[in-house]
Amino acid sequence: MKRPAAVLPLFALLALDAAAAPPPKAQGVAEQAVSPKTGVDAEDIRDIRGTIEIPDYWRWAALGALGLVAALAVGSTVAAVRRRRRRRVPLTPEARARRALEIARRELGRGDAVAFANTLSIAVREYLDGALAVAAPRRTTEELVATLRAAPNPLLEPHERNVEHMLFECDRARFARRELPRAAGEHMLEDAERMITDITAAVAASRSREEATA
Repeated sequence: MKRPAAVLPLFALLALDAAAAPPPKAQGVAEQAVSPKTGVDAEDIRDIRGTIEIPDYWRWAALGALGLVAALAVGSTVAAVRRRRRRRVPLTPEARARRALEIARRELGRGDAVAFANTLSIAVREYLDGALAVAAPRRTTEELVATLRAAPNPLLEPHERNVEHMLFECDRARFARRELPRAAGEHMLEDAERMITDITAAVAASRSREEATA
C-alpha cells in the first residue's frame, strides 16, 4: 500500500515563494550607479562643474579710487609749482605802480580821500625807488624834494614839479584831513601815469643803448 504524497499547507508555500523572490525596491528612491574603481556615485560625478569666476568688483573699485587720488595729487602738485613760479617772478616797478594806481582810482571813486592819498603817495615813492634808485619811501616829502632839487635826475626832471605837487597834496589829505575834490584826484592820477610811462620808456631806451655799446 502506497503512502500518500505529503501536502504542504498553503501558508508554507506562500512563505517559500516570498523568501525566493528578490527584495522589492523602496518606492521614491532612485537607483544610483557606483563607480567600480572609486566607489563614488556616478551621478554625482556627472553633476560636478568647473570653477566659476566671480568678478572682483571691489578690487576694480579700489584701483579706480587710487587712480583718482593719484590724479588729484599730481594736479595739486602742478598747481602748487605754478603758484610758486608766479610768486618767484617779481613785478617790475611799473607793474607794481600801475596796480597801486588802479587801487587808488577805486578809492577815489568811493570818496575815500585819505585812502586814495595814502595809496597814491606810496605808489609814486616806490616807483621812484625801484626805477630810479631814489630812496623816496624812507624820506618825508620835504626831504625827498630837497634831495631831488640838490641832485636833479634827467629822467625825472620833466615831471619833478608834478611829483612835488602830488606828494604835498597827498600829505594834506592824509595828515591835515584836507578835502580832496574828485577832479583834483583824477588829475593827480593822470600825472602819475604819465610820469610812469615816460620814465619807464626812458629807462628801457637807456638800457638798450648800454647793451649796444657793451
